[in-house]
Amino acid sequence: MTMWLTYPVMFKVTPVPKKQGWFEIASRPYRSEYSEVYEFAGDYRDDIVRGAQLIGWHDNDNLLEDDPRFNRAEDREWHRFFNDEDAIAEPTFVVVKMGDEYEAMFMCNAPEGLLFDYMFDQDDGPENPETHFPAYRADSHERWQAHYKQHQAKQADEAKARAARVAAAKKAAAAATKKAAAKPKKKAVKA
Repeated sequence: MTMWLTYPVMFKVTPVPKKQGWFEIASRPYRSEYSEVYEFAGDYRDDIVRGAQLIGWHDNDNLLEDDPRFNRAEDREWHRFFNDEDAIAEPTFVVVKMGDEYEAMFMCNAPEGLLFDYMFDQDDGPENPETHFPAYRADSHERWQAHYKQHQAKQADEAKARAARVAAAKKAAAAATKKAAAKPKKKAVKA
């Protein structure tokens, strides 16, 4: 099974007592500022928890068998990914120790990402509602097109205003030059 993993989410995790390398989800997920797991892990490569596994994911036989995000050896061998030229598959899940806490990052597929987008929008609201066109809304495409046309019109108006300012400045400069040329020159007085 192939997945198009385009949506990174992060969430806090806590170690499971007496289960080395196992973690539990400890917060709701949130949008990641990173675009992919590799980028996040690259910034924290010395703090990666190698072989990290998540309760409910890595102990679920169906997930392990059917979901390539959980059954790839690459996800548990970060040292290979960073140090082996033959390691070509980018991992899709990682746990990193950040101070006293642990943070996990996970790549979701596009449909899961739409569900997360909806959830985040309901809880937090979009950062900028005027330019937020979520793919889960039927009117998003039309709203985006209207916004784009409005943006183009605004840019055209700004360009016209800029051209008018430049033309006025040139006209004022030409008038000042003409006025200076028309003034009679004073004769030098001999002493």
